[in-house]
Amino acid sequence: MTSNVVSAMPVEKIVELTWERNRSTDVVEFMLNDEQEIVGRCVHPVDSLHWREFVYCAHVLAVESDRLEYLVCEKDQF
Repeated sequence: MTSNVVSAMPVEKIVELTWERNRSTDVVEFMLNDEQEIVGRCVHPVDSLHWREFVYCAHVLAVESDRLEYLVCEKDQF
């Protein structure tokens, strides 16, 4: 997501949208960094992360990021 779109939004709206995405999945979470850019990450214990779980986490992160991009930008850019 471009930081221009995110930085033009009120922080309250960004928090609302990221909260909405975070509550519907237990693998992916979104947050704001110090530059008010949205950062997504997968949360999984590394000690038990197998290759297939890694691929699953990467896929879920991509899907959830695309959905959040649609909520923020109101169009599918990628």
